[in-house]
Amino acid sequence: MNKQTRIVLENLKGNIEDAKAELESIQADEQDKFDNLSEGLQASEKGEALQTAADTVQEAVDAVASAIDSLQEAIDALDNVE
Repeated sequence: MNKQTRIVLENLKGNIEDAKAELESIQADEQDKFDNLSEGLQASEKGEALQTAADTVQEAVDAVASAIDSLQEAIDALDNVE
């Protein structure tokens, strides 16, 4: 890989970091919606759906964070090539 490839990877990493920030915001909103429900509503179908959404988006955040780490490792490796 060359300098151009490293630039592309860095740009992709930035885009993915932006997406991660958006996902984190969505996750926080869904968690807040759940947390603001009464205990009775939290145990309802709606509450369970909100919690599932928050948990699932958190899993996506974690996966995206892993992808960002992997891209950084690739970028770092390219720094050692040139």
